[in-house]
Amino acid sequence: MAIYDKLPTPQSTRILKFSPPLAADDSTTICCELMMISMTDPGPYYALSYVWGDPSFKEYTLICNGNGMKITHNLWAVLRRLG
Repeated sequence: MAIYDKLPTPQSTRILKFSPPLAADDSTTICCELMMISMTDPGPYYALSYVWGDPSFKEYTLICNGNGMKITHNLWAVLRRLG
């Protein structure tokens, strides 16, 4: 289980920012970083659930802030499309 710093204000949230480059090939790994932002002026973003798909079948890897975690195909596919 990950431990996160406390959000600084009630208007704060966390977002994933893709780490360039997101390979255009069929790589199964996506790299990103978790960032805190203010929802008072968030800029463009997409809201996604990280539990899409069968949770027992995780074949793809997400590297976030240097830490790896397995994710479902459905989440991987949408992240590849958005990245």
